[in-house]
Amino acid sequence: MRLLPAPQALAHAENQYRSRESERSANINEVHRLTAAGVSAMAISTLLGMSERNVQRLRGEAVPSQGWYRFDSSQRRQSKLERTADTVLDLACRIRDEDPEITYRALENLATPDLLEVAMIALAAIPVDATKDDLFGWAEEL
Repeated sequence: MRLLPAPQALAHAENQYRSRESERSANINEVHRLTAAGVSAMAISTLLGMSERNVQRLRGEAVPSQGWYRFDSSQRRQSKLERTADTVLDLACRIRDEDPEITYRALENLATPDLLEVAMIALAAIPVDATKDDLFGWAEEL
């Protein structure tokens, strides 16, 4: 067994976990796809090289979420996140300096995945060491 320095060991463990999880997610997705197409458990087990019992077990599992956090580091994805961060900053300024209803209407018109992305970016921007009064004191003026 090879010993790795702590950061390398952590990265190695994360890569192994991601690889197993990604393979497992792919299997669950494929089992659900084939099941929806009307393929029997026995045929799926033959196609995917797993036991029929394993196919039955995977049929009972929820299809994994394909959330934005799935390690997409493409330039296109980075550009979209930059634009979303700009939108979050713009909406934050509008809710504080203008009419909060403008922000409400903008958020109301977003599709659910976009709204989740805005929420995740906004939450990540909150300085968690600040007090509630520091964070929300501006709202008293509303």
